[in-house]
Amino acid sequence: MPPLFRAAGLLVILISGGVGLASFFAGGPAGLARQVPALTPAKQDVAFAALAFFLIALLLLSGALFWACTAARQSISPSRWLPAALIFQLLIGAFYTDLLFVVACEAGYLLAGRSRLWMYGQAAFFLGFVLLTRAASSPQAILELIQIFGWQMFAYAAGHLAGRELQARRSLAFAHAELLATQQVLAGATRMNERLHIARELHDTIGHHLAALSLKLQLAAHHAAGAAAKPIQDAHLIAKLLLSDVRATVSSMREDSAIDLPQALRILCQAIERPTVRFDSCDTTPLRDASHAQVLLRCAQEAITNTVRHSGARTMHIFLRSTPAALELEMHDDGKGAAAIQPGNGLRGMRERLHAAGGSLAIDTSPGKGMRILAAIPHPQELL
Repeated sequence: MPPLFRAAGLLVILISGGVGLASFFAGGPAGLARQVPALTPAKQDVAFAALAFFLIALLLLSGALFWACTAARQSISPSRWLPAALIFQLLIGAFYTDLLFVVACEAGYLLAGRSRLWMYGQAAFFLGFVLLTRAASSPQAILELIQIFGWQMFAYAAGHLAGRELQARRSLAFAHAELLATQQVLAGATRMNERLHIARELHDTIGHHLAALSLKLQLAAHHAAGAAAKPIQDAHLIAKLLLSDVRATVSSMREDSAIDLPQALRILCQAIERPTVRFDSCDTTPLRDASHAQVLLRCAQEAITNTVRHSGARTMHIFLRSTPAALELEMHDDGKGAAAIQPGNGLRGMRERLHAAGGSLAIDTSPGKGMRILAAIPHPQELL
């Protein structure tokens, strides 16, 4: 929920509750005695003080729960205690009926698809509360019920739209990051292919011509005599030097041609608001196979998506490293984990991509210890 929206909700809670408390204090112990005739004069002051403390505590607790719930919703996988917190706020609404509007807004924001069922339940709760505490048979009471229900629906709709906007914004940010990361890999592959193409052309054309020229000059130097021998020998040395420079340039272009996979992964991780995704790389062997880079990038995307949607994690770490045998991508989070792995389409797709590239996928998880995924692709033979 946007900070301004959260601040406005908290302000409504404090103002509405403050008005109710002011009315309660204005009545004093005498007003409480009129509502509860069984109270003796000796117990009025004590009961009034106790009830005042109770009402103030409920108001502060309502504000704290509102702030905590809307903060927890910043995660795409909200905490399981949110419905319980909303129910508690609903019960507080029995003492501060105006706060039910805020609870309706929270329900629309926090509960996503379940918010409609909650809205019906809250409306039934409020209707039952009014029927028990007021003379609901009068036309004025019925009109008041209709008006309050309409305001609750409006508050619910506002919260629901805020929740949908948050989800859409995060989905768009992640999709944009995926696009940028894929663009980074494809741009690197394009640059690498172009450099390799130029290197091959230099070797196959200029390199061969210079080699032939060097041989011709060497042959001419053996047959030359007198003053013509020295210039031919110099030309032969220059041709050999040019051939050496071309070979060095071709080798350099081949060696420097690599895909910047760490930068693509860094772009992907930076787009995630919650959980915090940290990326690091160490001793990474230059990756010159675009298909391998694409496989590892897709594995990272799927792992991030699973963590965001299902794990409830606060932090996720992604580490790219190179071993003598393979390029490894390790991903682990501090989420809830699972007793057993139930692969969905995402995990099966990761395994299939890696196996097609000659790699492997290892998954380790347990309840309360998050999930660890290790994707490995062997180095091409020419790089060993």
